[in-house]
Amino acid sequence: MRIIDRALKKLMTVKLYWLIGLSVVLSEILTGIIVSIMSVLFHGRVTHDLIITGIVTAFIVSLIIVSSIAYFIKQLQLSDEALRKSEELLSEAQRIAHIGSWTYDLAGHLTWSDETYRIYGVSPGVFTLNAEAFINLIHPDDRPAMQAWITACVAGEKPGEHEFRAILPDGAVRWIRGRGELKYEAENRPVYLTGTAQDITERKKFEKDLFQSKQDWEDIFNSITDMVTVHDTGYNIIHANKAAEKILGLPLITELKDNKCFKFYHGTNHPPEGCPSCDCLKTGLAATFEVFEHHLDKFIEIRAIPRFDSENRMIGLIHIVRDITERRKSEEQMQRLEDQLRQSQKMEAIGQLAGGIAHDFNNILTAIIGYSSLLKMKMNDNDPLINNIDQILASSERAANLTQSLLAFSRKQVTNPQPADLSGIINKVENLLKRIIGEDVELKIILADAPLTTMADSGQIQQVLMNLSTNARDAMPKGGALTISTEAIDADEGFIKSHGFGEPGSYALIEISDTGAGMDEKTRDRIFEPFFTTKEAGKGTGLGLTMVYGIVKQHNGYINVYSEQGHGTTFKIYLPLISAAAHKESKKEEAAVFFGSGETILLAEDDDDVRIFTKALLEEAGYEVIVASNGQDAVRLFRENEHKIDLLLFDVIMPLLSGKDAYTRIKRIRSDIKVLFTSGYPADFIRAHEITGDKLNYIAKPALPGELLKIVREILKTD
Repeated sequence: MRIIDRALKKLMTVKLYWLIGLSVVLSEILTGIIVSIMSVLFHGRVTHDLIITGIVTAFIVSLIIVSSIAYFIKQLQLSDEALRKSEELLSEAQRIAHIGSWTYDLAGHLTWSDETYRIYGVSPGVFTLNAEAFINLIHPDDRPAMQAWITACVAGEKPGEHEFRAILPDGAVRWIRGRGELKYEAENRPVYLTGTAQDITERKKFEKDLFQSKQDWEDIFNSITDMVTVHDTGYNIIHANKAAEKILGLPLITELKDNKCFKFYHGTNHPPEGCPSCDCLKTGLAATFEVFEHHLDKFIEIRAIPRFDSENRMIGLIHIVRDITERRKSEEQMQRLEDQLRQSQKMEAIGQLAGGIAHDFNNILTAIIGYSSLLKMKMNDNDPLINNIDQILASSERAANLTQSLLAFSRKQVTNPQPADLSGIINKVENLLKRIIGEDVELKIILADAPLTTMADSGQIQQVLMNLSTNARDAMPKGGALTISTEAIDADEGFIKSHGFGEPGSYALIEISDTGAGMDEKTRDRIFEPFFTTKEAGKGTGLGLTMVYGIVKQHNGYINVYSEQGHGTTFKIYLPLISAAAHKESKKEEAAVFFGSGETILLAEDDDDVRIFTKALLEEAGYEVIVASNGQDAVRLFRENEHKIDLLLFDVIMPLLSGKDAYTRIKRIRSDIKVLFTSGYPADFIRAHEITGDKLNYIAKPALPGELLKIVREILKTD
């Protein structure tokens, strides 16, 4: 066919008139020959008529031949034009689509279309086209696969498409997709290979970018710590990130048969009430809610966001689920801290009030107790009025205990441990406890036969008893019994091992038991925590047992609790015992009167009553007293009497100049001066003025005259 095409093309290049002339000449010659033969056959000679007839006939035949040839040539020209246009369109289509064509006969001849040359970056007139040159254009890594593909095509295996890389002469790398198939003759004998080559470089780049974009999206999707699941309108999970798979326990989505979202999120067989997915699917609007999901044991925040197709039809939704358990815990903890802050602020306000009351009240009690004690010291033992003085002193002592209770309540009292018999402390507080627990609770007190002497602050031990009794009363709203008992025990290694606390030695045990509701284990584990309370808001501070625990620990003791729900509660307090001899010696010293030997004391006190009483007491005990009403006055008087003064007795808080500041200035004048501070303010005021922290001598108001004289005598006796 290709040979015929070439012949036709050459034929169509001849001028039309040359073809017509040639046809006429041939027709004339042929007609002349035919006429001559016929004339000879019929007449024996060539006749004139026949020649004319032959010429006319030849002319007509020539016209017919010429017309036929002209028509044939015209059709050839039209066909050639159509073929040319078709080839141009095909070439243009190949150029636009980057698809070239090729043939390869079994003799090894290779032909390419123009676009194939462009795809491989070579020119038909420059590039020597053969199989070896073609293979050299292939990327070295892809050549073995290309040769195998060609072999398979030649073998008629129809391997289909093949993608490979070509390295163009300018060094550019192009991705090519080739297709080929084997053509056969009528006898089913293979003749040649034909196929296409398409430049797919841009598509490959797009596929690479698309893959990277998808991979980036998957990486981001799976790096989100929130659970993200994609649902269809039937509540089926069709896609989930790694966090959702892990937290919800999702298998691979492709393996899911029953993939309803409510099964994994809520552990139910149907959408629960209030589910945001339901609202989202109904309204087409995003929905959010927070819930504690028992199925997951987590607080979660669920956001349901609708999904729409190109025609704005809802096709499902996206769930974004955040684990807010820690946030909720933090919020709850913050709320507890805020509640505790408010409670502490209330306690601080009450403490400030209590401290102010205690200061003024202590100054008043100092004068009452002091003058009463002086009066009693001047009376005979058989004076009928001495009983009245004793009643005044007893009432004053109760008032002092009340002040200590106020300070204990505000936790601002200064610890003042002294040898004390626990039985005596309990007896003193018995009537107060009865008033605390009420008439419907029976108070039973069972004390040890022998004295239980321990180093204790009586006021603080009383506070412990009051706090525990208050708790017992609250545990028995319908009445019951409260029992307080004491005994001595020896803590040996066996006791310590079985109880899990303590040091070997002798202890006084105070046991406080009630018949109330009792506590569960969870509550028992937390009862000593600050601000922990089982009472309703506004009905408990959560500080009572914390104070008890702190006081016991300050006394080097231990406290334990035994309780079961419905079987009451028992607190056991262990305080170290000291020898009875030490207690008796202490009592003997307390009863003694400590007189001076004419030493001079500089007294600085801003309260007139206390200043007058203290001056009288010290002078009665044999001391010379110089008085000042404030710190500045005290410094001035010390300068005037520097070599005469033996001791400074300063109130801590005074106008113009505090007792500590006055002492500091005086010490610059005479570094060996001795000092005793006193105050009716609570402990935080004292610590703020660096009195107790500097281990300076200190006595709290109100102090019994004997106690004051004793400590004055002891300070003066020290070197």
